[in-house]
Amino acid sequence: MSDPLQVDPADLDAFPSTVHDLTDQNESARDFRGEWLSLSSTSGRLFFAVTQAFQKKRCRLGAN
Repeated sequence: MSDPLQVDPADLDAFPSTVHDLTDQNESARDFRGEWLSLSSTSGRLFFAVTQAFQKKRCRLGAN
């Protein structure tokens, strides 16, 4: 049928440390996302206004 599960005790002992390292990396990624990739409501409105202005310019250039 299937092979029996075999676990190396050293790998099993290292597992909690590996999970903790992944947790730290995840926290760093969340901090980066929050600092650089989040838009406040003001930024979102500004982004929308800028994209509308670009779209109008693009339409005008396309008509020529």
